[in-house]
Amino acid sequence: MKTRAEIGLTLLEVLAAVALLGILYTYLAKAATEGILTAGNSRWRLEASLLADEEIAALERQLLEGAPLEADSAEAERGAFKVTREVEPFTLEIPAPATAEAPAPVGSGLLGDPSNPRDEGILRRITIRVAWFDGLDEHQIERVTFGYDPSAAVSLLGADLIADDTLDDVDDLGDR
Repeated sequence: MKTRAEIGLTLLEVLAAVALLGILYTYLAKAATEGILTAGNSRWRLEASLLADEEIAALERQLLEGAPLEADSAEAERGAFKVTREVEPFTLEIPAPATAEAPAPVGSGLLGDPSNPRDEGILRRITIRVAWFDGLDEHQIERVTFGYDPSAAVSLLGADLIADDTLDDVDDLGDR
C-alpha cells in the first residue's frame, strides 16, 4: 500500500513549480516587450531614412535645374521629425608642389583654397539630419553627400566654357 507522501505532490513542490513558471513568464514578457520596442524603433528609423532620402533627392533636382547650391543651414518640422539641412563649402587641401617652378596641382582652384576663406571652390558638403524623440531620448540619423555648385563653377572656370559647351563635360563629372 502507498503512503500518503507517495500519492500526491507536497505543498513545497507546488510552490517550487509556481515560482519556476513565474520566472519563465516574466522572462517571456520581457522578451516580447523588447521585441515590440525594437520593431517600433525600426519603424521610426525607416521613416527618418526615407525623409532624409527625400531631402537629398530634392537637392539633386535643384542642382539638375541649375539652381545655385549656396552654403546655408535650414531646419524644418515634418510630422514628428525635425529635418536639418546643412550645406557648407568643401575644400580639399592639396600639398604645394616641390619646386616653385612646378605648376599648381590640377583641380586646386576647383576644390577651393583652405587658406583663403573667401575661396569656397565649387564643391559642397551636404549633411541631412533627421531627429525624433522616443520618450525622453532623442534619436537621429544622418546622411552626408557631396555636390557641386554650377554657378560657382561658371564663375570659376569662366564664361568661355559655356560658349564652347565645355560645361557639359563638367556636368558629366558631377553625375559620376
